[in-house]
Amino acid sequence: GIRNAVVVNRTDREGRSYLCAYIISDIDIIMSEIMVFLAQYLPALMIPSYFIRLSEIPVGTSGKINLGALPH
Repeated sequence: GIRNAVVVNRTDREGRSYLCAYIISDIDIIMSEIMVFLAQYLPALMIPSYFIRLSEIPVGTSGKINLGALPH
C-alpha cells in the first residue's frame, strides 16, 4: 500500500540521531505493522523511529527531494 517513501536521518534537541520515514500511501497503514515488517529484513538501527504520512514528497525545481520542506 505504500507508493513512495523517503527516509531521512534527523537529530533531536539533545543531539541524538534518529531515522524518520515519510511515506505516501493511498490506504491507512498502521505504523507498528510497518516496523514489524521491516524488522524481518533490516537490523534495528535501520528501522525508522518515526513514520509520517504525506500526500506528496516535496521536490525542488531540479526534481530532487526538498529535505528542508519535510516536517520534523
